[in-house]
Amino acid sequence: MKKNILFGLLFICCCKGKVEKSDIIEKFLSRQIVNETIIIIPQTGCVSCVESAFLLLKDAIDNDLEIKFVITNISDKKLIRNFIPKYYLSNPNVFMDYDNILPYNGFYSKYPEVLFFGIGKIDSTWILSTGNKYDIVKLKQLYD
Repeated sequence: MKKNILFGLLFICCCKGKVEKSDIIEKFLSRQIVNETIIIIPQTGCVSCVESAFLLLKDAIDNDLEIKFVITNISDKKLIRNFIPKYYLSNPNVFMDYDNILPYNGFYSKYPEVLFFGIGKIDSTWILSTGNKYDIVKLKQLYD
């Protein structure tokens, strides 16, 4: 009997506390997200993937693409500045997760993750794979 009660309480607590990834991103950015593309870039993870994502960030800003970037899983601020000049980091489309809020709330991929938002929810996602230029070209084509 005690096991059943304990299991029931555990089940209720686990189900009640589930938060959607879209809610976490909206809370992090402090606004509702409508029809936007957001790329989550972990600083620590697949090195060539992260470098490709940083190149995409620079290219998106240079070409005024409306893609938002969140850099998370930050272990060393100086290392980020070595990869990305201050000009890009200070862009309003670049957000820094210095407190590593996203990895503790479900965004713990070692690969950059592309999120396509509809109205307040994530419609689709994909992972930017290792140095795969096709993924980057495909993403750019959405904005041409």
